[in-house]
Amino acid sequence: MALSIIMVTECTGSKEPGGYDSSAPGTTAPSWYKEVVFYQIYPRSFLDTNGDGIGDLQGIVRKLDYLEDLGIGGIWLNPTYPTQNADLGYDITDFRAVNPEFGTAGDLQELIAEAHARNIRILLDLAINDTSIAHPWFSESRSSRDSPKRDWYLWSPTPGFRCLDTISLGNPFGESRWELDPSTGEYYYHQFYAAMPDLNFRNAAVRNELLDIVRSWLGQGVDGFRIDAASFYVEDPSANLCMNQPETHRFFKDLRAVLDSYPARATVGEVLPQPPEMIAYLGDGSDELHMFFNFTMIPALLQAALGGNVSGVAEVLEQTYARLPEGGHYAIVTGNHDLPRSYSLVGRETGRAKLLATLQMTLPGTPFIYYGEELGIESGDQVVVDWRDMARTPMQWDGSEQAGFSESAPWIRLAGNHANRNVESEMHDPESLLQHYRQLIRLRNALPALRGGTYLPLDTGDPSVLAFLRSTGAVTVLAAINTGDRPASVTVNLRDTRVAAGGSLLDVWSGVSLPPVTQDNADRYPLDLPPRSAVIAIPAE
Repeated sequence: MALSIIMVTECTGSKEPGGYDSSAPGTTAPSWYKEVVFYQIYPRSFLDTNGDGIGDLQGIVRKLDYLEDLGIGGIWLNPTYPTQNADLGYDITDFRAVNPEFGTAGDLQELIAEAHARNIRILLDLAINDTSIAHPWFSESRSSRDSPKRDWYLWSPTPGFRCLDTISLGNPFGESRWELDPSTGEYYYHQFYAAMPDLNFRNAAVRNELLDIVRSWLGQGVDGFRIDAASFYVEDPSANLCMNQPETHRFFKDLRAVLDSYPARATVGEVLPQPPEMIAYLGDGSDELHMFFNFTMIPALLQAALGGNVSGVAEVLEQTYARLPEGGHYAIVTGNHDLPRSYSLVGRETGRAKLLATLQMTLPGTPFIYYGEELGIESGDQVVVDWRDMARTPMQWDGSEQAGFSESAPWIRLAGNHANRNVESEMHDPESLLQHYRQLIRLRNALPALRGGTYLPLDTGDPSVLAFLRSTGAVTVLAAINTGDRPASVTVNLRDTRVAAGGSLLDVWSGVSLPPVTQDNADRYPLDLPPRSAVIAIPAE
């Protein structure tokens, strides 16, 4: 992607051309989560500091300076709790403790403190739809049909309701949802693996205990939670449905009340399957989740990067951004721990990966970067539990045998491109994908309009070019992105916009002055875009 980079700096917080501060925005305001760029870390795969081949919390502490330099303002940690590893972290045996493979409670506290010292906030993964089969709650529940905790899970003398709605999603965990437990001769319900029995959210004691766990972590300085499997908490046996039930929303109202009793906390939810259901988890914009992951945007972004057609992006924005309740927000992602690596999905082409990053950092929504996405880590070739593990290979810090991840063989094989796709090599290459991400994040951090400004689409007449305005009360940004493989010359109507007052526009991405907006050209303002390029412009001072 032929984009000029003008903001190569080595120190976070430096002033960029134009006097803008590129450091991560302040995170003390209630809406801080709308302002920052998040970085998702799979702890098992980030950095191993004790030589056992498994990443740990101290590894994350050691690399906070890297994240600060990148411009990151928030970290989402995949589960850090004790686990049997039947689902590599999501089958939890104790919601109040730290996985000893990753370190101690003190290590987590050090991570939180060191991150906060760098203006980086921490989200834990709240995976409470189910527990491990080895959780003490389930051990007690299965001990007898008369156990006081029997009703903490869902039991039936015969296989019970089916999940017609989740089966239709092509659920990778199979169609069976009921497992016979020989100890009492009854079946227990599990939405995911049989080693992960679902909790009964209709039980008030369960809900109260989970909310108390949330309070405990918030009291320890955690800044919020990513909510795993948020759509699945309550089932409707009569209709054989297992998603998006009204009682689930009632729980999230209770959860939001807990979050609101602490200053500047936030949640982001994994909710499915379509925009109407996703948006519903925002409630009225102030009484359920703070954000949801806009998963419908992922195929639209891939379509734009691969096929040079932006119509899908425009359609998803109409379905989601345009319909958010006041105060509602969403996160924009191009990959995570459950999806193939985005670099592989765009054909391992750096130019297309740069397009994905440019779209993610300029469109409305809070960006979440999956670790290593900024390097172009490709999908791996080893399965430990299931195919999703191919997106969980170790972080590639350098070109050494173990990529700087560990002194030992890692728990899963490295991705095949670690020798040339790593932090050390890309940090010294001004045209690398890593440098592209660094400069985009700095630009986003520097311009409030890119972080929280309104979005106004502009018609270009070209299916390969996406043009729009992002505006706050003080600054308007004009962005135009050519996703095609050919040059594009388009015009946009700026007459009734904030940039129509006359004067020049400065493309802060390339450092080039654009033609002035005049009475003669305001309704057909010309933009000339090379292949796979972008203009990100503000009114010149």
